[in-house]
Amino acid sequence: MRFARKLLIALVAGAAVTTAAVPAQATPFRDHPAAVTVECGVNGPARFDPGIRTEFQQVTLKFKSDDRGCVGNTGGVLSATFHGATQGSMSCHRSPGGNEGKGKITWKLVDGSTSTSVVDFRAAGTSLAEAELRGTVVSGRFKGAAFRSDINVSIINGAVKCLSPQGATEATVSGDFFIG
Repeated sequence: MRFARKLLIALVAGAAVTTAAVPAQATPFRDHPAAVTVECGVNGPARFDPGIRTEFQQVTLKFKSDDRGCVGNTGGVLSATFHGATQGSMSCHRSPGGNEGKGKITWKLVDGSTSTSVVDFRAAGTSLAEAELRGTVVSGRFKGAAFRSDINVSIINGAVKCLSPQGATEATVSGDFFIG
């Protein structure tokens, strides 16, 4: 019985020493990409090349947003422009779901300077009118942070243009993008 009691005391004391001997390592919150939560507006022209039609075909969609304000834990960002492109099979009725793309964000900062980020994304969704872009900031400001954009693609007189031989070549995009 004495041996069992001494063994139990030794095990408990050893566990306490072992636990205390391992220092905790923490990453400072301010250095982690997850500390950033930026939301910026998207609004501007889009172009389909070749024109998008009612049947599926290989199309490149390029868009660029005007300078829009940003909110959140912005890390000194006032506003941003977002230019992007995706390529793949699309039609007037279906989104560019599954297509990969790339974008460039130009940030206007509080101190008057600018900086950039490059994002890689994959398009998702089932309707061209509501496209979802999901990806990561791969370089520049906020590198490593998650990227997400929910945009609406509006084709003026879409029914007429989608049925024409050249298809719809111009549209507008509106919505938001998020970093973090």
